Amino acid sequence: MDDEENSLGARCLGAPTFNVIGNVVAALGASGTLTQVDEANMPRIVEAVKEIARRISRQLHRSGAAGAA
Repeated sequence: MDDEENSLGARCLGAPTFNVIGNVVAALGASGTLTQVDEANMPRIVEAVKEIARRISRQLHRSGAAGAA
């Protein structure tokens, strides 16, 4: 999570995706203003980003994609 460290007024959330052998091969992120990603919305957005990253990882596992090491 980036809470205005790089840009004032912005929050960014990210989660890794893993290939079939457990290496991180990509990341998924979401960014918004402090108003869009406020304290009340943060848990919902964090869980959504993590769930989508999990789904992508599962798809990579099913396809057997090793990806970059």
